[in-house]
Amino acid sequence: EIHSGAEKAGTMYLVSDMDEMQSRLNSYTGLTVAVCLLSFLVAFLVAARLQNQVTQPLRQVLERLKDIARGEGDLTKRLEVPGHDEVAQMAGAFNTFTEKLQGMVKSIGGNIQNLLAASQQLSETAVYMSANTQETSAQANAVSVGAAQVSQNLQMVATATDGMAHSIKEIAVSANQADRKSTRLNSSHL
Repeated sequence: EIHSGAEKAGTMYLVSDMDEMQSRLNSYTGLTVAVCLLSFLVAFLVAARLQNQVTQPLRQVLERLKDIARGEGDLTKRLEVPGHDEVAQMAGAFNTFTEKLQGMVKSIGGNIQNLLAASQQLSETAVYMSANTQETSAQANAVSVGAAQVSQNLQMVATATDGMAHSIKEIAVSANQADRKSTRLNSSHL
């Protein structure tokens, strides 16, 4: 309706063809979907590449840690991760840890060699001491036998000394008796 002042002047109808607008809307929708799909594909490829760059070094560190934990790790191998990001820093720290661990294992190996040498020396000393102990025991047995023989000889000397003392006593008594008899005989002859 068209009004002029307070009166209705007429009616106007506007008719338009919406096909062109619908066509443009459909093409913009298709273009938007294509751009979104293309963006998603590019983002997926970039994310996959970045994920591989991040997870590959992490997998290397994890595999080395598993090898070391199982006791099968080669402590001479090092991780090579280019760059200066957190993953490269972690690989560097892991390499430092592995170097220190390798040094400790070498030190322990050297100590074990020294311990084996000392053990061998101790074993040889024990054998030598055992031989000396047997020799000392044999000498002690010989001294013991000699002491027993000396004791027996002293016993025989003591017995002989007692017998001799007894004989001397008897001789003294006999000599005394003979002296008395001789003194009596001499006094009776005088």
